[in-house]
Amino acid sequence: MTERIDLKVGFACNNLCRFCVQGDKREKLPAKPAGELRQALAQGRRSGATGVVFTGGEPTLHPDLLGAVRHARDLGYANIQIQTNGRTLCYERSVRSLVAAGVNEFGPSLHGARPEIHDFLTGAPGSFVQTASGMRNVKRLGARLISNAVVTKVNYRDLPDLARLLVSLGVDQFQFAFMHITGRAGENKEWLAARKTLIEP
Repeated sequence: MTERIDLKVGFACNNLCRFCVQGDKREKLPAKPAGELRQALAQGRRSGATGVVFTGGEPTLHPDLLGAVRHARDLGYANIQIQTNGRTLCYERSVRSLVAAGVNEFGPSLHGARPEIHDFLTGAPGSFVQTASGMRNVKRLGARLISNAVVTKVNYRDLPDLARLLVSLGVDQFQFAFMHITGRAGENKEWLAARKTLIEP
């Protein structure tokens, strides 16, 4: 039985992360049409899945995300998560709309305890403030909040401060993940990948 499915809605993104594993898919692959998303959701339920993670790219940029979330809820998915860079969550109305549609778990990524670290890694000035604000909105509206940070040579010394920040933001769960050496991360591995012996302490 499949407990949870990961549904990639497309590869468009408003970040340009230096560790992105998707490479140039944003330029080559269009967003999945609404019908294809609904078909995948129905197939997931038939296989016994009770949870779905909408991911990408950046799923909040998909024009039919709310419709797909509503469809997932109507099909009986109990756990509906949005895996996101968190930037659009800084608009409380966006979080409210997603929660009303059926999202009960948000997974925004924060990659540093300070703007200069996070914004450098995401290639998006101002993204730290937007994501942190979005995380506060999620907690204010009562949804479950989890977070992921990709560990690199740029931010590994910052992990203790990042952990403290995530706790202060009220996250329910967070993880630090070594970057996958593919896509842009593969292109940047010589200067971006940190040795695990450096990270472990």
